[in-house]
Amino acid sequence: MSTKLFDLAENFVKFQRVFTENAAFQEQCIGRACSVPDFAEAVNTLVGIDANKGTRTWAGFHNSRNAKIWEMQAEDWDFVLRLNLRPTFLCTRAAVPHMMRHGHGRIVCMSSGAREGTPWTAYYQGGSAYSAAKAGVHGFVRDVALELAEHGINVNAVAPGPIDTERVGAGLRRLNETVEYSPNHRTPLRRLGQPLEVAHAYVTGHTLAVTGGR
Repeated sequence: MSTKLFDLAENFVKFQRVFTENAAFQEQCIGRACSVPDFAEAVNTLVGIDANKGTRTWAGFHNSRNAKIWEMQAEDWDFVLRLNLRPTFLCTRAAVPHMMRHGHGRIVCMSSGAREGTPWTAYYQGGSAYSAAKAGVHGFVRDVALELAEHGINVNAVAPGPIDTERVGAGLRRLNETVEYSPNHRTPLRRLGQPLEVAHAYVTGHTLAVTGGR
């Protein structure tokens, strides 16, 4: 059985409530909430939990600091890249030796549709740092997939678009009501995606290349 390890850099209380109230979730997952300053420690703790259980998957949920490029402070730019790229690197690096010993593994990283730029962010508040970070995840996944292919380890990323989550849904709906370049106006499906649709139903118009990493 796969062991899924979730890091949340925010919303500790909600995570703990959802985890403790969902028995099925607890049977398949090991949960740990941590803040960015102790992220490296959390990685070591998570990887140290029963290293013989098999494949591990990490997912991270983070926030951002947006500003137009002419107003973006260097420290905010650095914060966003560190927040979104460093955990991806640390978790992957920590998991890989265990997967190599087993001769197989699956790594799924969180990217975003913002890696190609997001009109409703760019036009109204600026989002170049976040877009650059998520584009970095894409490049990271591509390179690491090639590095690990000979060890039977698959590396992929999920890049959701405008999803109606508890944290960002209200803001996205507000954009739909107030601005021209809103998610609904710029998305062919003309609606926000739902969290459960990320795996399948909110995908349209794309060809999934199943080519062994080529």
